[in-house]
Amino acid sequence: MLNYSPAADQNAFVVTQATATEFHLATLSDTTAVQAQLKFGVATDCSTNPVCATALKNAYGLDLSDALPLSACDQPMVDALTAGTITVGELCSTQPDIARNGWIVLTDDKHTQPADNIAPLVRNDYLAKVDKASFEQILNAVSAKMTTAELTSLNAEYVFAKKDIATIAREWLTSNNLN
Repeated sequence: MLNYSPAADQNAFVVTQATATEFHLATLSDTTAVQAQLKFGVATDCSTNPVCATALKNAYGLDLSDALPLSACDQPMVDALTAGTITVGELCSTQPDIARNGWIVLTDDKHTQPADNIAPLVRNDYLAKVDKASFEQILNAVSAKMTTAELTSLNAEYVFAKKDIATIAREWLTSNNLN
């Protein structure tokens, strides 16, 4: 495993721009005072997942007992947020729907959601066939430049714009002077 990136794919609580504006939401702490006016959509395992209901209750005082359980990081959560069935949805932080819809990821200001930083994994037998130091230097440089916002945007290019993965990668590498 090489160096991990600042880019992370983790649980993210997302609102529409209209909801963020109406309730002055930028952080999960901001939801506490207005939680009675919000409808949360959470992962189906939220009640038993230690980083979901319990963590949000302990850190933010959020009561998710009336939250709508949906498949997180999946189309049902996107559809519910789009339709207004929920006002706060649990998505994955790199889900392309966030970029496409201009949704706001609420900052987890009390750090309840662990970051799943991305990192390159390379087989040792492959590293034995190449200049290991140079290869690691190249991949570590790429990892260092990648952010969660950029990864989300790149995912959106693939999913919604149907761009070729190689083209997306080449353009990103060029724009970051890594080619």
